[in-house]
Amino acid sequence: MSDWAQSLKRDRQHESDETISYLISLRQIDDQIQDTLFTRQAVDLPLSDARTLMHVRFMESQLGAWKRESQYAGSRRCEYIYQLALV
Repeated sequence: MSDWAQSLKRDRQHESDETISYLISLRQIDDQIQDTLFTRQAVDLPLSDARTLMHVRFMESQLGAWKRESQYAGSRRCEYIYQLALV
């Protein structure tokens, strides 16, 4: 899926391709969050657990990178999505 997102961002046959590539990237981050923080073992851990904090910090850095990359996208729709991600 990430190869497809990179291809859309690079080739940009349509204006929406850039937006779609950012949405795919965001969806991948969401999948990582679900797979990491909502497992049976992780749900029972306190938020102060070192493993949980490590995962949360990693996800924060990924979201920060996604925000930096997507904030200059040409589409107004992507700008709207970026503003939603800030909330």
